[in-house]
Amino acid sequence: MSHLQFHLISKQTVQEVKAYLQNLIAHYFEFLSESQQVAITISGDAVSTGLICNLNLNPIQGKIGLGVNGLTTIISSDDNKNGVAYFSKDGGVTAISSNYQGATLYWNESVAGFKLKPWHTITFFSVYQEVAVTP
Repeated sequence: MSHLQFHLISKQTVQEVKAYLQNLIAHYFEFLSESQQVAITISGDAVSTGLICNLNLNPIQGKIGLGVNGLTTIISSDDNKNGVAYFSKDGGVTAISSNYQGATLYWNESVAGFKLKPWHTITFFSVYQEVAVTP
């Protein structure tokens, strides 16, 4: 035999949840992106592109995407310096996995399979991660 449970929700509770969700949408679910181009051909691995990320991501936008002429990937902290590219704030020595603003993009040609050329459009964009939402 199943039992039905009823929960009484006050009007104030509904209004509080609504305000919370509106705030969440207004401040966290904003798509951020910027596009840049390299000044010279970038060839080799762990090579600085000279491109600096200017995106200020919030905690829910914890990951960053990279697009090159429409081909996209997510820069993963799991890849460390072994992925297509990585961001670093210490001259390429250490790959970072958060707080990308002010970090330089480093390119790995052997992983990507191609050189970056001055006519390529490189785009950084926000990527949302799964989070538990509780008011």
